[in-house]
Amino acid sequence: MAIENEEEAKLLLYKAVECVPYQTDIWLALAKLEIYQNAKKILNNAIKMIPNDYTIWMHAAKLEEA
Repeated sequence: MAIENEEEAKLLLYKAVECVPYQTDIWLALAKLEIYQNAKKILNNAIKMIPNDYTIWMHAAKLEEA
């Protein structure tokens, strides 16, 4: 199955974070596909799920700097 476009990828990743909420890479991939406001919410949710993962904190800080 090939992902046709960005919207399909987002839908798939939203479902993935529901099914596997402790996988950092999925959260980060989803945040990269979203606009600023949505990415900020996604990273905040990721921090709630995986508070000890420094990579999420780093990406959140980079998002704010940008």
